[in-house]
Amino acid sequence: MIAYKEAVDMPALPVKHLVVPGSNRDPITVHPHWHHIVEILHMNHGCMLCTIDGTVFRIAEGQTAIIGQNQFHSVYSEKSCEVDVFQIDLSAFLSIGAESGLLADINNLHFSGTVNANDVIHPILCEIRRCMNDKHYGYSLDISKFVLELIAELLYNKEKYGASVSPGTSGNNKKIAAQLFEFVEKNYADNIYLPDASNYVNLSVPHFSRVCKAITGTSFHQFLINYRISKSITCLLSGDNVTEAAAKCGYNDVNIYIRNFKKVKGVTPSEYKKQM
Repeated sequence: MIAYKEAVDMPALPVKHLVVPGSNRDPITVHPHWHHIVEILHMNHGCMLCTIDGTVFRIAEGQTAIIGQNQFHSVYSEKSCEVDVFQIDLSAFLSIGAESGLLADINNLHFSGTVNANDVIHPILCEIRRCMNDKHYGYSLDISKFVLELIAELLYNKEKYGASVSPGTSGNNKKIAAQLFEFVEKNYADNIYLPDASNYVNLSVPHFSRVCKAITGTSFHQFLINYRISKSITCLLSGDNVTEAAAKCGYNDVNIYIRNFKKVKGVTPSEYKKQM
């Protein structure tokens, strides 16, 4: 799982809409990354766990989350769900004629949790989705109008949506994040500890621990547990028994694996497998 800057290929009209389903067997798994566009997630049903710049929160059915430009984020679902994903290059709609400072504020508008989108934002998103599906004559003009309404709403009422104008995750932290996830991906099946990870990214243990918490929203120890459990689920669904899945994911003691699995998922590996 390597953290990376995602190159989002935007169409001539810089708006994308996707409906992304998730299931028990094929969950939504978006590993840590960032990109230059704004991303809006609206849960049609089910729920997902989201991390934005180290803040971890749950997006429940009917809720909306907004991810600002260059914000470090990841998304994971656990059960059946469906999410509307809107990717919008807000700055492209203000590239001509924007007054001084406005474009900078748009580019540095950052969020940290779910937002109350039902009264204003969600209706705008519904109109954008309708226009993109219908593609009626002049639909690009209508979408531009709705995106400008969205920009105005977010800027004028940013406190209402828990937003702030800030530079977001630093470039140095993004570099450390890439090294951290590279290390875990390469070594999760082995016996690895906090000092091993801090040495890999050339930081002291206290400094690395602070950065890890800022990036992942949790300690390195808990992040490693979560990652190993996630990997073990793939093994279980591929036909491995509990002992085999544990061994492939860094657990020499199957009892510790079962205990950690239940803490993370709420059920034992065997019970989880039966639910599938």
